[in-house]
Amino acid sequence: MRHPSQTDHAFGPWRLVRRLPDTVAGHGVTARRWIALCDRTHTNAVVYALPQFAPRPRARRALAALEHLGRLKHPHSVPVQSVSLDPRRGLCFTTAYSGDVRGLNTLHDLLCDKQGVLPPSELRRALGQMLGLLAAAHAAGYTDGALSLDRILIDPHGAVKVELFSLGALLRDGAPTTAHHTADLAAMGEMVRWLLPALQGGEGTGAPPTLAWESWSLRCAGVKGVNGQPPFTTVEQALGALPSWADEQPRESVLRGLVNRVLSSFSSRA
Repeated sequence: MRHPSQTDHAFGPWRLVRRLPDTVAGHGVTARRWIALCDRTHTNAVVYALPQFAPRPRARRALAALEHLGRLKHPHSVPVQSVSLDPRRGLCFTTAYSGDVRGLNTLHDLLCDKQGVLPPSELRRALGQMLGLLAAAHAAGYTDGALSLDRILIDPHGAVKVELFSLGALLRDGAPTTAHHTADLAAMGEMVRWLLPALQGGEGTGAPPTLAWESWSLRCAGVKGVNGQPPFTTVEQALGALPSWADEQPRESVLRGLVNRVLSSFSSRA
């Protein structure tokens, strides 16, 4: 284990170049964070500090949780890379940097960049990636139980990265529970309900989205959908039921689209 530098602006080989707002990992766990640069390798990382886990007994528990979390490998989580105890900052650790020159970008930032409009195709893509992470994590014995939009990062390639996934749950309980599984699903539904006003229906046609997304979000929350569909009990069920383009359109709109495509086909042959 590498011991951190004793200066106020460094952590091991990392030079702290920009302080970021604190991030809330859920379950009462808040982490300080900095964008850091390694001058030797010219690479960036994010350095996190958990000052509430500075006392030795609490630090040992947090160290065990971080080491356990480091074994979670998934393309849509942000892996823990190194861990050390700083006498001034408490328990510190680093993760890969998934931001750009502006800093770390969240799903909320993406929505602002798009002037408050989010095509359903992009929502499907983001949810598919997050649900894929949840399915793999639940199968491996990890849950979060306190997911929020502020921890949904978007990397420079447009992929979702969930910041500090499962850390708060591991530090609080040390083991996943059924309640955490349910909370993870409910968080997905809450995210969709928050984004409903921004959805642009029909893949850019300007038509308003139907009740498909609202129904999906309700089923994530453990209640019946708008047409009486049963609530989801697993992440896999929610992933398999993500609304498709046809689900988003009123029935007559779908029929009209099919007729137009058939007429267009005949016209091209004439």
